[in-house]
Amino acid sequence: MVRRVGFRPDSRRLTLAPGDRKQASFTLDGLMDELEAVLVTARAGSSGRLQEFWARRMMGIGVFITRADIERQRPARTSDLFYNVMGVRVVTSGGGASTRLVSSRQPIPAVSRGNQARSTGCALQYYVDGILLSTGPFEVDDIGPGHIEAIEVFRGPSEVPARFRGLDAECGLVVIWTREPPPRTKPDDDGRR
Repeated sequence: MVRRVGFRPDSRRLTLAPGDRKQASFTLDGLMDELEAVLVTARAGSSGRLQEFWARRMMGIGVFITRADIERQRPARTSDLFYNVMGVRVVTSGGGASTRLVSSRQPIPAVSRGNQARSTGCALQYYVDGILLSTGPFEVDDIGPGHIEAIEVFRGPSEVPARFRGLDAECGLVVIWTREPPPRTKPDDDGRR
């Protein structure tokens, strides 16, 4: 009997005497079994680069802002999305020229400036598209709401996922996922798009 995956098995009866050698050739017919149709469905964002976002959102630890939430709120600035996030304060300075997000749960000790003491709060760390931004000039309003697909907010060390744990996440962090540009279309024969 001769078998091979994807082919109909075949068999022959051969009689051999001791010491006989015979060569047998087989031609197997391919199987053309038709499989039932398979329908594959997926939620928007359930795979691809936002897979992490959707997986963490299903766990329910943290605050998650989707593109639909952004479109519903229609904020003028990205920082406007955080005014209703419990545990996070939006701090502006310089007449609104500078905006920071701070954790209201873990204020750092008051900072002395001459005779004044003020509490600055504990600044949240930022990741954009899963990449840590070094502390420095980045502010949440540097990326406009129209360029954001989703936002994750983790308000303290107990909420921060293991993937983002580090020295800079002790106050919490914000993960911003930017929107992908639309796919480029092929130019027509005359060079127009």
